[in-house]
Amino acid sequence: MRYIWILSIAAAFLFGCPPQQNQPQAQPHPPIKKADAPAPGPSYPPVASQPADQSPPLRTELSPIPPATQPAGQQAKRTYTVEKDDTFYSISRKLFGSDRRAKEIQAMNPGVDPTKLKIGQTINVPQP
Repeated sequence: MRYIWILSIAAAFLFGCPPQQNQPQAQPHPPIKKADAPAPGPSYPPVASQPADQSPPLRTELSPIPPATQPAGQQAKRTYTVEKDDTFYSISRKLFGSDRRAKEIQAMNPGVDPTKLKIGQTINVPQP
């Protein structure tokens, strides 16, 4: 049974399929008419050019730049006076409600040893 299928497929390729009698003949397409000239495009009014001597004057004066209130990269500072048993973490909790800004306080006071804070010592702290 398998061989019959193979033989019928091989015979179809070798001999081809017979033409069908009821197919209509293909009609040739009518020739394409070429236009004699391209269609005119939209017309635009001519552009009036300004003479070079009537061009608007350039602004040469500059407005002054206001001075920066603080150097770039530095935060606004305020000071805090160290009390008994204060640490950078406890100061952060007192001033900001959490100890998340303790590292900021330490960064703003690079010459201060956090383990040797003294009562009455003044340190810089960030703005709230």
